[in-house]
Amino acid sequence: MKEKLTEHYKQRENYPFLANLKEPLAAITETSGKPYAFYLTEFTKKDDELLDLKEEIIDPLTNFMAGPHKIIYDEVRDFLRRQESNFSYLENDAEENLQTIINNPACYKNNAMQEAKGLVLQTRQEIQALIEKEKSRALATVIDLENRLSSMERFAIIPSGLQIEVKENFKKCRHSIEQQSLIAVINDSIHRFEKNDYQQMLTKVHAWQPPKPDDYKVDPDSVKPPVVIKEPTLVPLNTIKPAFNNALLATEDEVDLYLSSLKKAIMQEINNHKEISL
Repeated sequence: MKEKLTEHYKQRENYPFLANLKEPLAAITETSGKPYAFYLTEFTKKDDELLDLKEEIIDPLTNFMAGPHKIIYDEVRDFLRRQESNFSYLENDAEENLQTIINNPACYKNNAMQEAKGLVLQTRQEIQALIEKEKSRALATVIDLENRLSSMERFAIIPSGLQIEVKENFKKCRHSIEQQSLIAVINDSIHRFEKNDYQQMLTKVHAWQPPKPDDYKVDPDSVKPPVVIKEPTLVPLNTIKPAFNNALLATEDEVDLYLSSLKKAIMQEINNHKEISL
């Protein structure tokens, strides 16, 4: 019994409730390895104490560690670890309630593990619903961006190799999102794709536009070489900051003022031979 409880007690870092074995392990250690006469004269003085410890602590704990409740405990702990970043998106105290159950020194008693098992099942369903919702939103954004890019007139004239490259990038993004199980990663993936990858692809497609008739301005009376008009540079709309100091829009006049400021900022970019990417 001493050897068995010692092995269990060593696992108390992973199973904190095993710290309850400290007292019975000390009592058993105190009564083990004694001379023969001790068990004839002194041992009976401790039998009630040892039997109480066996009934109240030792048996429940050893049965727990050898039975299905330990499996449930491991599943709950693994669920908390894997879903740690997803819990913040839930509007309930599921994580706190599960932590309270498994951190309870008496969690090996009563029906604590059955309660935890039911809570995990319910919470897993709620998290999965949120994950699917975020995936759908992210995939809809990718599809919208792909439709925008492929519907450009310039997309039809770029080399087929570049068309395939663009389509593959969108395909990889969709596949990556579909494989994710963390809401934060899904959100971060679509944000980075929209801000970086999409803008890079848009720039590539834009660069393959055919030359325009007015790309060169020639002064017939000048001996200087023609002045080349540079291709417009793409500027993402979300990087344009209008001259607007209000932090909120609360009235129709404020909306009109903001839109007027935004239009002015956009036209300033366009007048500088730039185009705005959406």
